[in-house]
Amino acid sequence: MVKNEFASPCDLSTLKVEDLLHHLQGQLAVFSWEDDSGRFEALFTEELPKYRMDIYDIDNKSRISASSYVKILLFNVNLFMTASKLHLGKNNMIGAVTESKKALKLAISLLRKVEKLSQGSRLNLIQCLAKSYMCLIEIYIHIGVSRDCEFYVKELSRVICELGEPTAVFSCLTFLHRYYNLTEQRSLEDA
Repeated sequence: MVKNEFASPCDLSTLKVEDLLHHLQGQLAVFSWEDDSGRFEALFTEELPKYRMDIYDIDNKSRISASSYVKILLFNVNLFMTASKLHLGKNNMIGAVTESKKALKLAISLLRKVEKLSQGSRLNLIQCLAKSYMCLIEIYIHIGVSRDCEFYVKELSRVICELGEPTAVFSCLTFLHRYYNLTEQRSLEDA
């Protein structure tokens, strides 16, 4: 039994996958908000893997339903993004880049099946994909690696515009406008 000192008296080892994912998303949000890498690591790298490896099953070896599998993949993208943010908060740039790239790779692999997703999962995926790109770009800006930064900027603009989700496109274009302003690329800033 997972001792759940992280907010509720429920037994995480016996919860249904959807309920567990909902609970863990809340925990991710709290740990991210509080910048609490200690509790994040205690729950997601020490305790949970002992009892619920199904949450980390991105290859669907346990043969769960397609909708649950998509939810697990989206949760893992969020998990990697939160880990990246927490690494960045500790000035661990290698860890931040590694986790961000894992999130991006997983989101892109799920993007290939975007036609089969429900509208809610599709929107969640597009938001995760945009956040993954933006986080990676911000990390590269922080460490001053312009070549990689430019690559991800071009990929972000290409991928998001192809998907055509208005909210994500607006958010990404706003981000790109700030990026071009920061890098003094005035010709691209207004493009």
